[in-house]
Amino acid sequence: MTSLGKVEKKVSTNNHPRIDFIKSVKLAGIGLDKCVASVDRSLLVQAKEREDDLEIEIKMGHSILAHEDGYFVVAADFDLAQHTSKSEKRIVSITATFSAKFNLAKPASEELISGFARLEARLIFFPYLRHFVSDTSHRMSIDAITLPLTSELE
Repeated sequence: MTSLGKVEKKVSTNNHPRIDFIKSVKLAGIGLDKCVASVDRSLLVQAKEREDDLEIEIKMGHSILAHEDGYFVVAADFDLAQHTSKSEKRIVSITATFSAKFNLAKPASEELISGFARLEARLIFFPYLRHFVSDTSHRMSIDAITLPLTSELE
């Protein structure tokens, strides 16, 4: 019991290899590997003059670049497109690839690492993408594109 009289319940991680695995993973480093950004200024001017609504689409993919006993490396590819609600033609396009090295406290299966790359890693990469998109769009002299705090990416 705590001093407030509430009962604390400890969650056992016995028989939960995924939780044990996640606890054993430590981010060693993350960085931008490549990027391309473009804007079609004539389409942007036309859209602003017509007061068209601009929409953002983001696609994400991931791959495991390396897997050794003590670490693994995951790459995340992002493809952002801004277009009007009336057209699929890209006004702004930002593509980027980030990679991250994760150290392991103990060896892990390909299945655990693949699941981590698909689920948890995107939570790690998304803030970097969010900052990168905001900063890049500002440097392109367009209205800064601000992504939401979390992703609903497939």
